[in-house]
Amino acid sequence: VYTQEEILGLYLNTVSVGEETYGIRNAAIRFFGKTPDSLSIEEGAVLIGMLKNPTLYNPRLHPKTSLVRRNVVINNLVERDYLKKETADSLKKIPIRLKYKNSGMYGELAPYFLIQIEELAKTILDTVKKSNGDKYNLYTDGLKIYTTIDYQMQAYAVAAMEKHMKYLQTLFDNYWSHSSLSGKKKKIIATSIKNSKRYQALSEAGMKDEKIQKIFRDTLSMEMFNWNGALKVTLSPLDSIKYYMKILHTGFLAMDPFTGKIKAWVGGIDYNYFQYDHVTSTRQVGSTFKPIVYATALEQGMSPCDYIKNEQQVYEQFENWSPSNADGKYGGKYSMKGALQNSVNVVSVEVLFKAGIDNIIRNAKNMGIKSEIPAVPSIALGVADVSLLEMVKAYCVFPNGGKSVEAQYITRIENAQGKVLYKATNSYKSKRVISKQTAFYMTEMLKGVVNEGTASRLRSTYGLSGEMAGKTGTTQSQADGWFIGYTPGLVAGAWVGAESPSVHFNSTFYGQGASMALPIWAYFMQKCKKDKDCKKKVNGKFNFGDDLIPMPECDSYEEDNLFDKIGNWFSNDKKEKPKEIQKIEGTEKKKKRFRFFGK
Repeated sequence: VYTQEEILGLYLNTVSVGEETYGIRNAAIRFFGKTPDSLSIEEGAVLIGMLKNPTLYNPRLHPKTSLVRRNVVINNLVERDYLKKETADSLKKIPIRLKYKNSGMYGELAPYFLIQIEELAKTILDTVKKSNGDKYNLYTDGLKIYTTIDYQMQAYAVAAMEKHMKYLQTLFDNYWSHSSLSGKKKKIIATSIKNSKRYQALSEAGMKDEKIQKIFRDTLSMEMFNWNGALKVTLSPLDSIKYYMKILHTGFLAMDPFTGKIKAWVGGIDYNYFQYDHVTSTRQVGSTFKPIVYATALEQGMSPCDYIKNEQQVYEQFENWSPSNADGKYGGKYSMKGALQNSVNVVSVEVLFKAGIDNIIRNAKNMGIKSEIPAVPSIALGVADVSLLEMVKAYCVFPNGGKSVEAQYITRIENAQGKVLYKATNSYKSKRVISKQTAFYMTEMLKGVVNEGTASRLRSTYGLSGEMAGKTGTTQSQADGWFIGYTPGLVAGAWVGAESPSVHFNSTFYGQGASMALPIWAYFMQKCKKDKDCKKKVNGKFNFGDDLIPMPECDSYEEDNLFDKIGNWFSNDKKEKPKEIQKIEGTEKKKKRFRFFGK
């Protein structure tokens, strides 16, 4: 048995107010930009008036009828002695002033994450029935779904993304307008047209290409995304494609490395315009894959202080593939920790051969990567297409001491009366995928990347202090920029790139992961370190226990001495080939693509 107030609460929390919006709270946010407790009397009357006919009395679509209906509601308050007539008369003179923002049914702060929740909740509710045997309706039964997301961290992640991406887009617009890529641009535009839904629908309807191209040149009114606010313009679909192909996109994810709980999820720059989720989509990962290679090598018995020559080689067994360093510099030798710190490509390939390609792929899968990883040596430089979600999960293995994690989204679901329908359990059995010793070594090596290597601007430019580790990544031609970093209690990663890998900065100054993706991570951490709750996750020291061998001390790099230089002159044709190459010599190789990736 419910009281009148409880029945009214259930109704107002679930009633449709149109525009795929349910509940008075969501309506208040959509039409007036505030929660119900902040509404004025006349604003509340507008929303209550909508309940009789959400479309006819929609204040955005039909402001005049909405005003009439609002005043009817105010008069009803007078009749029932909730308002004095004088007060009502003054309220009815106030015009309806909307602060409308259509965030869709998924809200404004975490729409990409809520889509994940929607699908997962539906799956869970399929296993739960009401007392009468009916299924629960996710949208109308007044369910309460508690998620792992941290509201404040999510807000910091969105703010960090917006701050950097607005700046980066300005740089890219200037670059793109002045670039000498006219021929390349035409090819990209032609491909984009044929890949568009509009073109494909017209083509499937039997329309010839010539007529479709004419339609793409006809102008029409449209609203377009812009960092300074929506643009209402009259453009052709062709002009729209030209505009959108140079928009840079991003994904950002933060996760607790010990529980797998998602703390922040930003799937794109604006869900209202771009629904594609860049947390779950796959792109080539560049040098962010190198820590998996190095961790596998440590597991195979290598030491952080093993030195490897920094020399370019031709691998005849792999179609004469010859990887190169991003800076084009060679000579001397790097310790393993120095090579990772400075993202040295040719050394990383040698580390891969010593560790074994099959071992690396197996280790990557155990760490949480489900995407296909090609069995080719260029995986050392990031040729594999992997999602940000997978990479963040894989990096969780380092700060948590070597154990796999599974992403956690929902903690519990309650019905409208507060009865628990579902409660998350620790059913996922994490397994050890690398030793604590290796996790410790890798963290020390990745701390070097932050303190002295390719991610050192976290210290110098962004002023971040405390223990943190991470790795930058840049793919061929600066098509993708990555940074994945972690503190003692949080792993977070960022990816940035255009929709098409063919659209990118030509300069590594702007196009590298340290310029494209790392700033989002940095801005997020700046906010987090000042928040009393968030800083508990990002401060402190890494703790792997006391039963570990200390990190060996050695220089990151050693110059060739005279004897080395003389030896190099005579040894080019007499070098012992890595075991991994010996193993495949004499076998027939399939044709493979090998690509070069930078830092």
